[in-house]
Amino acid sequence: MSIELAGVVRRGDSEVAPLLEAAPGEVVALLGPNGSGKTTTLRVLAGLQPLDSGTVRLGGRVVDDGASVFVPARERRAAMVFQDHLLFPHLSVLDNVAFGVRRDRARAELAAWGVGELAERHPRQLSGGQAQRVAIARALAPEPAVLLLDEPFAALDAAGRVEMRTALRHRLASYEAPVVIATHDPVDAFVLADRFVVMAAGQVVQTGTPAEVAQRPRTAFVATFVGLNVLRGTARAIDGGTIVTPAGATAGLAVYSAHPAEGDVFAAFSPGAVTLHREPPEGSARNVWQLHVDAVEPLGDGVRVRLAGPAPLIADITRAAVADLGLGSGTAVWATVKATQVDVYPA
Repeated sequence: MSIELAGVVRRGDSEVAPLLEAAPGEVVALLGPNGSGKTTTLRVLAGLQPLDSGTVRLGGRVVDDGASVFVPARERRAAMVFQDHLLFPHLSVLDNVAFGVRRDRARAELAAWGVGELAERHPRQLSGGQAQRVAIARALAPEPAVLLLDEPFAALDAAGRVEMRTALRHRLASYEAPVVIATHDPVDAFVLADRFVVMAAGQVVQTGTPAEVAQRPRTAFVATFVGLNVLRGTARAIDGGTIVTPAGATAGLAVYSAHPAEGDVFAAFSPGAVTLHREPPEGSARNVWQLHVDAVEPLGDGVRVRLAGPAPLIADITRAAVADLGLGSGTAVWATVKATQVDVYPA
């Protein structure tokens, strides 16, 4: 079964306009900050939220046209897994999963998730990770035509997320129905998804493969999500280079790139391209900005420095560099980036 969704849901003075397609066997990650419309989109697909206008098609069948057609959730063969499990507390694990399916099918799905031995327990006797495995097993036991997951690992600790992510990836490898997963975790998205759909303020602002979105993010959320610095502004070809003067909070900040462009653009560069100095630097870097340290965070074997000033940026440097520069919250620094390391693309 395929998914086709294009519609509008009105919420007071605002609206959510989900736009999404998914092919059989495809995993689509729905990305965006809190309040961007991810959960509303899942609820529309599940039949828990009707459209005010537009169309939802599942397998080519119209299940909601915003007017005369609305197929209820129970008739859509769509399974949804929520953040907080929503297991029936008065039922055993087995009876939770067997709700609406044969008990042998329920036992098989529990075994596939490695929790078969918990069949006779009740939800209050489960850990968070065990409860989420049961919740996903319950969703998959009826062999739904569409699987929807809303931040499925949000309640788990780091170790639990790794374990569940690996288990879900293995399970979805042989799953033939479309899957839509709403998440704010970049690792979940990159590990599980074939394609990204990015939402902001109720609108879809970017779609593409993980590589396409990561290479050219179009919102600050996506830039942070994929770990890039991205500034938006107007480009003019001057002296063989490009000057980008961002608007709004970053007005007056010039960004130079070796890639000529004209008009509204994004300028992107990696945190590893940023070099920090305590004094005005000497060298060939054309981009030189005076900023201050907002936060210093461990990142693997190195350190991520969050910078504030005319533009919020991130720099990835070594632990030795942090010590040598004496960096701490509020420290004034000069940040430099070579023009050759700045990518420019149309906004």
